[in-house]
Amino acid sequence: MEVIREAKLEELETIYELFKNNIDHFNFMKNLFIKSDNPFSRIAVYQKDNKILGAIIYSIIYERAELDQIAVTKSIIRHGIGGKLMEYFLEDVKKSGCEEISLEVFEKNKPAIKLYKKYDFKEVAIREKYYPDGNGLLMVKKVK
Repeated sequence: MEVIREAKLEELETIYELFKNNIDHFNFMKNLFIKSDNPFSRIAVYQKDNKILGAIIYSIIYERAELDQIAVTKSIIRHGIGGKLMEYFLEDVKKSGCEEISLEVFEKNKPAIKLYKKYDFKEVAIREKYYPDGNGLLMVKKVK
């Protein structure tokens, strides 16, 4: 059985361990623990057969939402889990009455950019040298 649900505080270390080899683990770890103490932050997990296979970290700050991180276990990337996490996130954003969502993504992360464009995010700016090895793209979506 699969479910997407709010993460529990005691699961943060498990989530980190699961993804540390898949993404920039320093930033993911930093986001997990900073966000766990922030009242605007939310962390949701994709769980199947009692195993966490994906996570999304985001903030809802009054009328704005920010997508901080989305990650899926490397072995099941491109199996629709990222889309399911995005849909969970977008539904939460809509329920919260947000007007706009923003995110930043590494310019070379083509699968993530493709996912965000699928959900109508538009590139609005380039953040030069945001990463040690490249630029970041600022993407925005208006919430209807």
